[in-house]
Amino acid sequence: MPGPKSDKIWSAAIHKAVHEYEEVENEDGSKEKRRKINLLATNFVAMAIRGDVQAIKEIGDRLDGKPHQSVGVSNDDKTPQELTDDAIDARIVALLGRIEGTTSRKAPKKNGKDELPSVH
Repeated sequence: MPGPKSDKIWSAAIHKAVHEYEEVENEDGSKEKRRKINLLATNFVAMAIRGDVQAIKEIGDRLDGKPHQSVGVSNDDKTPQELTDDAIDARIVALLGRIEGTTSRKAPKKNGKDELPSVH
């Protein structure tokens, strides 16, 4: 039977539910029908006003977009082509040490020559 994929069932159900109408009572006692998605948004803003930090961040992200994460990369002002093989090897060993949680790691020697440790 054609229909939404199994991973989309929850999404379809939520989509349907938030677009339904619910009768709400206004402050003056009158009643009106409002879409549930609007009720959710109103309650979410109220949470932020009450000081809910997560709600404040989420509203900021929705209105202004999430802040960009900056990543700094340094190679001592040398292009990759200017780096020596030894400098490249030392950086790889240092990075492997960081990944494994060690502060220093020496490359083992094979036949008197430095050899990078295996990453497998």
